[in-house]
Amino acid sequence: MSKRSLTRMTVLVLSACALGAVPGLALAGNVVVARSSELGPYTALEKAFAEALGQATTSISLAAAGGRAELEKALSAQPALLLAIGSDAARVASELKPGCPVIVALVPDPRMVGLAANTPFVPMFVPPARQLKVVRAILPSVQKLGIIYDPALSTGLAAECQSAATAAKLTLVRKEVGARKDVIGAARELIGEVDAVWLIPDTTVIAADTFKFVMVTSLGAKVPVIAFSEGMSKAGAVLAVEADYGEMGVKAAKAARRLLVGGAEGPEAPEGTIYLNAKSAAMLGLTLSPAMRAQAAKTFE
Repeated sequence: MSKRSLTRMTVLVLSACALGAVPGLALAGNVVVARSSELGPYTALEKAFAEALGQATTSISLAAAGGRAELEKALSAQPALLLAIGSDAARVASELKPGCPVIVALVPDPRMVGLAANTPFVPMFVPPARQLKVVRAILPSVQKLGIIYDPALSTGLAAECQSAATAAKLTLVRKEVGARKDVIGAARELIGEVDAVWLIPDTTVIAADTFKFVMVTSLGAKVPVIAFSEGMSKAGAVLAVEADYGEMGVKAAKAARRLLVGGAEGPEAPEGTIYLNAKSAAMLGLTLSPAMRAQAAKTFE
């Protein structure tokens, strides 16, 4: 059978299998993965990506000596696709202008690193609508949620939160801040107005000192905090829905397969992993039922 026939068969089989991974089936062309560093999230995402893709990849760490030159050399060989993991890797990819499709992961927005706005990227955070489904299930008495955000950074995300809250028939109270020094005042106001504080990944708002203040103040006011990471749940947030790095890698692999056979659909957003804090729940007078605990990957006691 000719190489052209084999390639065509690959495309047909992938299409017939809804572009999912097919054991033992390799896609045509090399796939390059560039990581910003050796940190656990980056390597976990890459491992899940490679396993879900089902073929060997060229792995390059930009934290290693000569990493940029190695990536430039790999791109000169005209690979089929580049996955850039992390802001540094995505920024270098933008500078090198690869002639192949690029997917970005662990970057909030491709535009922040110089890539085109339509560059496919794996969302770093669980969509607000999905988070509110979990809130409804775990905290059914909550009717009024509050968020704090910097409009210079999170106008789009705040709008998504508003749309999700409206669809879920919940009230969203929004407090805007322009600098970190404004966060404590905004949090004081917000906690007195809402049934729960909903933390979103805004770098103006979220820092060690501001998170600690929100946790202490909200617990004192008997207001639960909903967060977006396992660490935040461990530190006191009653509920957190975190985008799992392995899941991000799988989403990136599915998008890569679609791109490699001519598809245009970008990566899907992660469903997320649920974490609960039973100690905080008890302090707030909330009971986490066995059914609620069963939904969580981990409950901090």
